[in-house]
Order: sequence, then C-alpha cells, then structure tokens
Amino acid sequence: MKADKISKRILLISIAIIILLGASSFQTSASGTKMTGIFDNIRILKSNSTIEVSLDVADIPSNPIDLNKTIEVDVDVKLTGELPKFFPKLFINTKIGNWIIFRDKNQNSTVNVTLSVASPDWCTAKLEHESIEIDLLSNSKKSTKLYLTIKESALALQEGEIELKADFSPPENWMFGPSKDTTNFTIVSKYVGNITAVIEPLDGVDSFIVKPNVNTTLPLNITNNFNGETKVTIDFDNDSSELNWNISLDQDEILIPKDDTKTVNIIIKPPSSMKMQEITGTFILKPKSTVDIKVADEYLAGESIEISTGPIVKEKIEEEFEIDTTMLAIILLIIILVIIVIIVFLKRK
Repeated sequence: MKADKISKRILLISIAIIILLGASSFQTSASGTKMTGIFDNIRILKSNSTIEVSLDVADIPSNPIDLNKTIEVDVDVKLTGELPKFFPKLFINTKIGNWIIFRDKNQNSTVNVTLSVASPDWCTAKLEHESIEIDLLSNSKKSTKLYLTIKESALALQEGEIELKADFSPPENWMFGPSKDTTNFTIVSKYVGNITAVIEPLDGVDSFIVKPNVNTTLPLNITNNFNGETKVTIDFDNDSSELNWNISLDQDEILIPKDDTKTVNIIIKPPSSMKMQEITGTFILKPKSTVDIKVADEYLAGESIEISTGPIVKEKIEEEFEIDTTMLAIILLIIILVIIVIIVFLKRK
C-alpha cells in the first residue's frame, strides 16, 4: 500500500512538473509554429553564461608600429552556458529542452556574440566580424581577426590603448543571463622621418675663401622632417686637423619642433701663418626623438646624415715692404756719427 502511495505521489509530482514546464498553447503564424503560454515569461530556472575574449599574444606588437601599416591580431571568443546540474541531459537540443532554456522550441543553442573595439584617434581599428555565432551549450570557441593601422598623421611614439569587448545579451526570459568580457593592450606609434641640412654659403660652390686669423661664421640650417620634436647632436670630423684650424659651433645640440628649421652657427678661425692652406671636413648630424618613453634606443634614434664642407681656403699673406721709422732714425744717426768721426779724423791729419 505504502509503495503504491509513494508511486502515485511521484507520478503526480512528475505530471505537475510537466504541466508547469509544458503548459502552453500552440499558435501558428507566418514565421512558423511557436510555443506560447502563461509561463513564457516566467523563469523558475536561472543559470549563468560565461564569455571570454582573448588575443594571440604573438600577434600583439611589442615594439612601435610603423605608420600606415596594417597588422592583424587573432581574436578568440569562447562562450559557455552553465546548465543546472539537475537539468536532464536528454532534453538538450530537443523541442521541450529548447523551450525550457529559451522559451522557444525552435531556438537552438547557436547564439550571437557582439564584438566591439575602441582605439585612439591616431589609429584605425577594425574587426573582421562584429558579430559571431557560437554554440552556447558545447563550450566552443570561435575566431576572428582584428586589423590595426597607424594613421600617417600620427605623432611619434604615442602610446594608446586598444580595448576589445565581447557581449552576450540574451532575452530576459532565457535561462542564461548576460555576460561580458573585455581585454586590452597598448600600442605605440613609430618615430619616422628624416632631417635635412645645408650650409648655405658653401652650397654649390667649389671652394670658400676665409681670411687668416679672422673669425668667419657660417649658418648651418637644419630641418626636422620627423613626426615629432627632434634633438639633433652635431659633431665635426676634421680631415686636416694637423693644420690647427679652430672650428667650433655655437651649440652642438639643438631641439627642433616637427616641420621646423633651426640654425646652428659654425665659427671658423684659420691660423695666422702666411702660407695658403686648405681644409675639408664633415659635419655629422644625429637625430633623436625627445619623447620620454621606455622603448629600445633604436626606436628613439633617427638616421644620421653627413654634410661635407668642401674645400675651405685660407688666403696667402703677401709680404709687404714696410719702413720702420725708428730703425731709419737710428741708421741715420749712425751714418751722421760716422761722417763726423771721419771729418774729425781728416782734420787732424
């Protein structure tokens, strides 16, 4: 008797559960047959979903990125729906199971995940797919690509953050709740460009003549064509150092803003020797970014340039006959004294 009573109770409870889960009416429309009923928007069972968005670390640039260059980063998205432990596995991918989970017997476990990306204004970031389909119940993973391009107008060695978001937002009456995930990484724009320089008085001439023992100043005009402020260091390599010319600069380092030109004065003083002399030499200009950032030195330095002076000629000093009046007076005095001595001597004879 007791066993029969227990069996009847179990049967009644099972029938009640089936009625609770399945009580509905069928409504036919142009889009198909859909299960509807008083329990469509009542959710007794609630569970979580977990979404993870990850990037291929090998694709993320660790060094500054060249301008106008596009790089690809592999993106993986994983979505997991956590069914209650007591949920009957045999209901999965069945009409009754779909209705219990999604309140729609025709809704399968393939769902949409929305992706979005944010980037600094000097970079263009674009996703291969902004929406991807993932099986919510199979613990699966889908891949797409992120394309990054540093704009040609980007300034040197700017740091910016790329933020990638994945969003799963199911209807409120689904068993699974929404989930989001965010990942980010830092990119840096490259220091690119060059400097140009000219010593205008020496430009296009075969030789340049200077006077001995006199300071001659020549302007060295330097233009910064890099995409950021540049510090230029200047050295001089004298091919004729044995001649002891004094060649100096009014400053051996100079800061030049982007797209600007600054002048360094070259001061030349030849020795006072009477011989004609000729020297040649090379000015070496080394550019470097002024941005304070932790990157390898090779990404801070630009390409050096060399400016040849060509022949610089010191004029020969012509010997001129000059009369020294003091010496002349002494000589005349001596002559007069000699004459006087001679006259006196002759008179005595």
